[in-house]
Amino acid sequence: WNIEWGEIGFTQGSGTMITGVDVNPYTLNGLSSGTMYDFYVQSDCGSGDNSLWVGPYTFATDCGIATSLDEGFEDAVPPVCWITFQAGAGTKIWQQNTTDTYAQEGTASAFATYENSGGENQQWLVTGRITVPTSHNLTFYTRDAFSSEYNSVLRVMISTDADPNNTGAYTQLLELAESDVNNSSFTKFDVNLSSYAGQDVFIA
Repeated sequence: WNIEWGEIGFTQGSGTMITGVDVNPYTLNGLSSGTMYDFYVQSDCGSGDNSLWVGPYTFATDCGIATSLDEGFEDAVPPVCWITFQAGAGTKIWQQNTTDTYAQEGTASAFATYENSGGENQQWLVTGRITVPTSHNLTFYTRDAFSSEYNSVLRVMISTDADPNNTGAYTQLLELAESDVNNSSFTKFDVNLSSYAGQDVFIA
């Protein structure tokens, strides 16, 4: 078989080619942790007699502990190694938005949808585990989708617990009301993480 692989979305012909594969399964080396990849496979019957390529097939590598965080939500929400869940009365969760102008840069953002469930909706978007660097802040941009207020809040939370789903283990670092953000442009916020330097955390 012949195999061509690369990070998700690569154009076939621009990936890494492996020829003469004669074992199944095949172990692919040189991958990064917490990354999504595509691959294509072609049968090589010898004497130049090859099948058509099939694919792309997609897989993700296991998540290690990250040492940096730079996410624009261009590929997906949640990104690889992140999770999203509903812990309140509602049913909606964070999703990717590429349908309008709600992007600080690029063409996408993470978007929490308003819903009136009759109770408190808790839409959680949680990073993979990260080792907090020394003397670093968490910087992010946010905006409101509505000009009217619906008593929504945005909280930045942090946890050193081993379970990212354990909502009771999170400590609140910041709370923003709708009046703290703009509905026509993004506002930049910084959260001091100095007291967590060197610790492995989840940020929600």
